[in-house]
Amino acid sequence: MSKIIFIFCGLLLALTVSSPLKAQTGWNWGEESLRAKEYWNLLRLALQDSNFTEAQKPLSWLLRHTPQLHPSLYQKGILFYANALEKAEASQKAAYQDTIMTLLSQKLHFFDNRGAVLSEATHYASFYWADKPEKLDSLWTMLAELFDQYPKEVRAAHCQSYFGLAQKRLSQNILSKAQFLALYQQLHQQIEQQIEADVGQSASWQAAQAALDALLRQSVPLDCKFIEQYYFPALEAQPDSLPLLEAVMALMIEAKCLDHPRFVQMAGQLAQAAPTFGRLQFLYRWYLGQGQYELARQYLQKSEALAPSTLEKARSYFRMAQLYLKMGQKAQARQYAEKSAQTAPSSSQSAWNFIGDLYLMSGGDFAQENPVLARAIYLLAYQAYEKAQNLARMQQARAQWPRREAVFQYGLAGQEVKLGGWVQSIVKIPELELLP
Repeated sequence: MSKIIFIFCGLLLALTVSSPLKAQTGWNWGEESLRAKEYWNLLRLALQDSNFTEAQKPLSWLLRHTPQLHPSLYQKGILFYANALEKAEASQKAAYQDTIMTLLSQKLHFFDNRGAVLSEATHYASFYWADKPEKLDSLWTMLAELFDQYPKEVRAAHCQSYFGLAQKRLSQNILSKAQFLALYQQLHQQIEQQIEADVGQSASWQAAQAALDALLRQSVPLDCKFIEQYYFPALEAQPDSLPLLEAVMALMIEAKCLDHPRFVQMAGQLAQAAPTFGRLQFLYRWYLGQGQYELARQYLQKSEALAPSTLEKARSYFRMAQLYLKMGQKAQARQYAEKSAQTAPSSSQSAWNFIGDLYLMSGGDFAQENPVLARAIYLLAYQAYEKAQNLARMQQARAQWPRREAVFQYGLAGQEVKLGGWVQSIVKIPELELLP
């Protein structure tokens, strides 16, 4: 392959000393047209069969003698040298990369359709020149021309290359922060236009946007003010874009902007448009923290139907029980704690402890002349703690049971009594020998 490089270097010398020619279109077979056609067929057939050894001679002759033959000559030349590059030793790779870039330069020199060729050239240059500091200014110039003058030829990979190079220039103080952010806005708008056009490449454009966002966060501190300045305008322009809404919310979470007045508004918008268990649970927690219990209850209730598992549904019921207790609604609190225990019996300990505590704290709700009825609620507490297998709490509840003397006095041993109020339950008074 070293011979290939030597032959091609001679060709480049001949081309560079010749005067610039006007762009050509169509086939130009030159003065030796018969021989040129023969070599073209040989080249075409050799590459078609992946016979790169046989392709070497006709390619070298055509590049030397008919450099204006046709744009496809350069495509075949790139194919040939890309294969050589793939098989080359490390010491030869740079030479083959330079050869491919020179072929693209000559293609630009001789033929029209500069935008498409520039798009191709920047694609290769982004790989070949990434680790060559002396080439980065040239790559920057090429990318700037492509984006400014040929936006229709821009591909998703170009956006990543351009912004990645911009990040390097920012770190070297070649670009200012304002210029860097302005370029981000330009590229972001271009990507959004491509995604909206839905040209069958939306996934690659979305990946490019994610790469840009990652580079941006690496380069510029992410805070609430920055998000307001560079992301809120996009939200206002596309208020119905759920992917954009999700992306901005993710950034706000990363920047710890949960207290921002727009955040909960956006969360509500997202939960309404595309409700999920996690989104509704977040809103429940947020409103709970704000002390807005009724709104918290509404979002928690909506989330129950979207629970991803039986265990999560049981946990939601338990949260509802706790919320109702905060709202002072003990009957509803007990109801949801029981639903939680019934939904996931193997994980019901917390629910039964909650019900036991609910009874234990409510002794004052049943103060009356009959001391047996006044203490009967502690029997219910004992039963709940027993289901929770909480021995310590069982002993605590038993210490509050109706006294043996009072039960004997009122003749209620072994009898069922009904508790009114929010409890509305029937409980059996133990026999005298079981009472404290």
